[in-house]
Amino acid sequence: MWEDIKKWWEAFIHPAAFLKKQKSTTWGEAFQQVIESGFISAIILGFFVMILAGVGLGKVLGKIPFLPLAGMSGWGLGFAAWMVMLAALPIYLLVVWFFGTVPLYASARLFGGKADFEEHLTNLAWLIAPVMFIMAWITWIPVAGIILDALLWLYALYPLTVILRDTHKFGIGAALCTWIFWIVVDILIIAVGGAAIMGLIPGLHML
Repeated sequence: MWEDIKKWWEAFIHPAAFLKKQKSTTWGEAFQQVIESGFISAIILGFFVMILAGVGLGKVLGKIPFLPLAGMSGWGLGFAAWMVMLAALPIYLLVVWFFGTVPLYASARLFGGKADFEEHLTNLAWLIAPVMFIMAWITWIPVAGIILDALLWLYALYPLTVILRDTHKFGIGAALCTWIFWIVVDILIIAVGGAAIMGLIPGLHML
């Protein structure tokens, strides 16, 4: 486990050097990294969620008259949420890993990418794993967690760009265009959808 976490850190901080040393990643190894990251992250995140629920929610429920043990239910709910995370987060991460990388593969090929889907998918596992692991330590923090998550995703664009460049063997410009393409598509969808809604609801455009 610790050896894998060390690899995640190296891939996240020095992606080019890591991929050069790693050379290739098998389906089995990529699958293992994603599942392991999801499970470890669920342990960490679920633990903090249980504490927040036990202390915060338990304090509120504990003030209910005639129910002196109601405060304990906060810990019970937190523990239940922890168990759900242990079962669901690894599966969720697998789905995100597979289906989230499909659009990137399509745009990478559009901009001249040369890698096959297996190489594309397995190399991006080295990005998915550390991002989820780091998120587990910061997402639970009230208010600050939102800011830290945003900074994490902004930084993640750097290893994403490098991994795409080295995997598909094209230039940095094409690697940038691979993910910028989908940001533009999302903005257009939101803009068109918003305009359509405003057009369908009379008087909304006057607000």
